[in-house]
Amino acid sequence: MKLTCDTKLLADSLALVGSVVPARSPKPVLANVKLVAKGDSLELMATDLEVGIRRTISGVEVSEAGEVLLPAAAAANIVREATAKDVSLSTEDKTCTISYTGATYDLPCDEPADFPEMPGFNEKNAVTVVAGDFRTMIERTRFAVAREQARYALNGILFALKGETLRLVATDGRRLALTKGKAKNKAGVTAQPIIPTKAMDLLDKLMTRPDEKVKIEVGENQVVAQTAAGMVCSRLVEGHFPDYEEVIPKDCDKTLTIGSTKLHSAVRRAALITTEESGSVRFSLKKGSLLLTTKTLEGRRATIEAEGAEYDGEPLDISFNPSFFTDMLKVMGDEEVTVSFRDTTSAAVAKGGKDYVYVVMPVQTQEG
Repeated sequence: MKLTCDTKLLADSLALVGSVVPARSPKPVLANVKLVAKGDSLELMATDLEVGIRRTISGVEVSEAGEVLLPAAAAANIVREATAKDVSLSTEDKTCTISYTGATYDLPCDEPADFPEMPGFNEKNAVTVVAGDFRTMIERTRFAVAREQARYALNGILFALKGETLRLVATDGRRLALTKGKAKNKAGVTAQPIIPTKAMDLLDKLMTRPDEKVKIEVGENQVVAQTAAGMVCSRLVEGHFPDYEEVIPKDCDKTLTIGSTKLHSAVRRAALITTEESGSVRFSLKKGSLLLTTKTLEGRRATIEAEGAEYDGEPLDISFNPSFFTDMLKVMGDEEVTVSFRDTTSAAVAKGGKDYVYVVMPVQTQEG
């Protein structure tokens, strides 16, 4: 194999596929990135046997087709620090030489045939989504995924597909984010797999143009997604995802309406003095106003008036973890948000437009 490639493009691609490489594995071959050069393109592949990625670079000067396994960390470090515009790779026997003006590195390489095969892609059963819309859907849900490994079924995003409607849902048991979009579904697939957050993050990074079409095939125990820049495959998360429709309160009778950026600013400012022991912000709602207050055990106090708040329900004092609100508000964009309440102990429901719903549980404090 012999090729020359733009240094930055190769460095970025090695960093992306290298993010899949496990830090430790009983299979040493998984510490490698597989490179396949042919025509005018270069494919880079990596897997941890749970999630896999293939990144395709076009416009590469390939003088001799071939394939090689490169130690992921070493290759990424070398190319990242390269000082020339282009970098060259060549293989001979079981050695790969990476070179650019003034520098040469020889790396011993493993046998390419030992690298696990990437799964194929069955376009017949695939659904199609628009990249820009799908990226927004991922962004609006992934922050709500559970981080505790014990809650395994919640360690991913529900991909709820029915007809031409696609819903992504994530929850950690204290909050839930749901967003709705469209999918072209020629095969009429109905499915509700749970896709690992890691796979969704990789797919997000592989969607390079907002107008491109992304094809997603859901199997019994894996998902494969194809973009113009490559492919992501992943095992599905096992377990039962909660009935998200039942989680969304239907009887909230008090509603706050406010610009998302204004509420975001107010909550952030109120949270500046919170501590681990005093980590909540109180929402005090009265006709036409919202006042945010924070008190700490050390005697610190903050009072923030939210600009542009509209509220016409009964007075209500309710406390929340501020990060649960700011996580949602920072992905809302500059649009109006409505937050509906029932009482001090019930979940609140925030909505942005007709396609985004966010449910968040209040924090119970000594003051109520």
